[in-house]
Amino acid sequence: MSSELKNRPDFRRELEERHYETGDDEPSCEGLEALRSDMELWVPNLASFFRGKVVLDLGAGTGRHGILIAREVKTATVVSLDIVHQRLRAGVAQAAKLKSLSLVCGDVFALPFGDASFDCIVATSS
Repeated sequence: MSSELKNRPDFRRELEERHYETGDDEPSCEGLEALRSDMELWVPNLASFFRGKVVLDLGAGTGRHGILIAREVKTATVVSLDIVHQRLRAGVAQAAKLKSLSLVCGDVFALPFGDASFDCIVATSS
């Protein structure tokens, strides 16, 4: 692969979109409960920690972390950002139910937000 191709700003997005052409399934209730248990290992009092905060779920994929935070912490504002819109589609139904959750397609290297827009960032590879 040529370095010229790798250095194109849209190359990373094209690779990801091709990989996820069919999209992903909506996160299940069971999957979100398992995620909640995992998250409580690094955020022991989930609701208390995120209450009232504006949260960026960075590299959100299907938006599972953002969905969980918005569902558990009714007052939090959560933005789930991923570069691949096909992955974010999995969270659309949940975002429609959770008014505090927004799904945004964007690049982590060119965030579409102003400085100091968020109180905390969640970024994980799970």
